[in-house]
Amino acid sequence: MNAKVFDFKGLQCPLPIIKTAKAIKEIAVGDEIRVIVDDPAAKSDFDAWSKQTGNKIIEITEKQGAVEFLLKRGP
Repeated sequence: MNAKVFDFKGLQCPLPIIKTAKAIKEIAVGDEIRVIVDDPAAKSDFDAWSKQTGNKIIEITEKQGAVEFLLKRGP
């Protein structure tokens, strides 16, 4: 299954989280999306967001100044 990719580079907190929250509602529970950000606060923001919402961070990859999150929609 190929996860839909959302590129939110160039956006600062809280916009990456706001846009991710909207994007994840477009997929079914259990499906995955990839989100690419370059906000330095992204890791802690996404960690807190996933705990609050029940969406899971499956994988975090750092490359070329950006962070890519593989997220699974929770219940």
